[in-house]
Amino acid sequence: MNILTRFEKKLSAFEVLYIEERANYRLLFGCPDNIRRINRQRSIAMFPPNRVAGYLRWRANEFGTQVWRCFVVRTASPGDAVTRIHGVNPGATLLLSTRGKTFSKRFLTHLDVLKKREMLLEHIPDSYWRQLQLRLHLNLDPHPLSDDQWSAGRAK
Repeated sequence: MNILTRFEKKLSAFEVLYIEERANYRLLFGCPDNIRRINRQRSIAMFPPNRVAGYLRWRANEFGTQVWRCFVVRTASPGDAVTRIHGVNPGATLLLSTRGKTFSKRFLTHLDVLKKREMLLEHIPDSYWRQLQLRLHLNLDPHPLSDDQWSAGRAK
């Protein structure tokens, strides 16, 4: 059964799910145009093309954490080449991706720093997210935002 209308098929749909101690798929930042509640545990957040969003996927079973991923993506227009990401339909342009506890926690810590500076994270330039991914994976401290990046992401 397809739960998206014809208009919504032009949007990027992010699965939002919470099952205690089993799964947590959620938006870290971004402003969806619509959130459709499917049931008590699951919703779909829909974004129009060319929006930036942060997305977290965490899943566990009786043996512990199985998946811990964080993404920063730019939603795509119909016909654009996209990266397939579990939970994001049809996919998006990948700006940053972390895998595993260590890298994901480092990213989330840096995200908290940016939020404390009252940044509109969806307005930070794509180049900053790409640079941040590289620095996280090389075990380097993230660079601070440049003046131009700061003014682009500063809360109005």
